[in-house]
Amino acid sequence: MNRVTADADEPDRLQLGRRLRDAREYVGLSQEEVAFALSISRPAVGNIEAGARKVEAFELNKLSELYGRTVDFLLTGNA
Repeated sequence: MNRVTADADEPDRLQLGRRLRDAREYVGLSQEEVAFALSISRPAVGNIEAGARKVEAFELNKLSELYGRTVDFLLTGNA
């Protein structure tokens, strides 16, 4: 992937990160609890929420289950 493509994905990652953070806070989970459920580090969760790290498909599926939201909602914001 070239730099232009990576930069073009940034707004989507930022929006996804915001939706993930909002959903996590809504259900009352800490980043540490989410990290444990995903078997990743707490800083990795923070990086996902900040849009600095891409989310793997299996992680997104698990986050959907944890947060009681559909994958579509997490990706697009559409219910």
